[in-house]
Amino acid sequence: MNGKMRLLPAPNTLLGFRCIQVLDWLSDMRLEKPNVFPEVRFFLAHLDLPADVDEGAAPEWLPHVLSTLGSSGLVTLHKVLGSYLDHSLQLTDEGLRDVAERAERRRDRPARRATARQGVLRWLDEVSTDVHCEPEIQTIFSSPWSTYEGEYFTIGEVVDACAYLIEQELIGKDPYRLTAAGIDCVDDHGGHVSEYFEDKKPRSSFTTHFHQQVGNLQLAQGNGDVQQNQRVEGMSGTDLALLAQALREAAPVLGLPEAKQAELAHVATQMEEAAESDDLPQSRVQQLMDWSRTILTDASQSALAQVLIAITGGVAGG
Repeated sequence: MNGKMRLLPAPNTLLGFRCIQVLDWLSDMRLEKPNVFPEVRFFLAHLDLPADVDEGAAPEWLPHVLSTLGSSGLVTLHKVLGSYLDHSLQLTDEGLRDVAERAERRRDRPARRATARQGVLRWLDEVSTDVHCEPEIQTIFSSPWSTYEGEYFTIGEVVDACAYLIEQELIGKDPYRLTAAGIDCVDDHGGHVSEYFEDKKPRSSFTTHFHQQVGNLQLAQGNGDVQQNQRVEGMSGTDLALLAQALREAAPVLGLPEAKQAELAHVATQMEEAAESDDLPQSRVQQLMDWSRTILTDASQSALAQVLIAITGGVAGG
């Protein structure tokens, strides 16, 4: 990916959601009509919106979506004289890769569960501005918070998320509403449930043993020392959760841009969610290690980053 490309907005924003819709649609169109570059108007028709309109009647978000996708390097706009609605669109190689990677991420069940829980919290926070509102669960699907990577959750996923949040006393029922703890989770952690509960844990010095062989390494974490004694075969859920905590606490001090810090924290959240699952496939562990190591290379001049790169590299290579 070249340095001129820009990241897409977050999927849980209207702009990010619409960008993903265009990318998915172009991918589908490429399979149906491989030699045709569809026009912007066709996308409006795909959304059951009026397509035979002038620019003034087009959705306000549409030119911003096209501009964002063009600058991202994921889509090529073939311009013609006249209205931008007549421009044709084509996925670039990077766009095809982006669609494929997103499809893979959508199959990540722990990440879907975590995002569904966050989505319910953020949705309830939005609708709570209306004190007379008693939201029904189906109305979440009018909010971008009802999606994961641009794909709508099933009603079952939303129901399961609500049940979990009720059990954890983050939301109440009849009507659905945020509890005081849920408000704290949204305000202090953006609705990331794992981060909220992690923050509630008492802090103390400790020694951590990772069971993958990458050498004898010492890592300062919080107010204690984390010592890694590594062996090669596999990683337990406990070790993965501890590594996630190390990455989360290291993120703010590595000199990474804010976006990369947020991405590393997101990887840590996915590690924690994976660690909670009954089955921990090592292929998933390796995927998370590769992802975290890619982010850490942006801070490779930091000694702490080099230690974390060595750890994640050793685990992935096992």
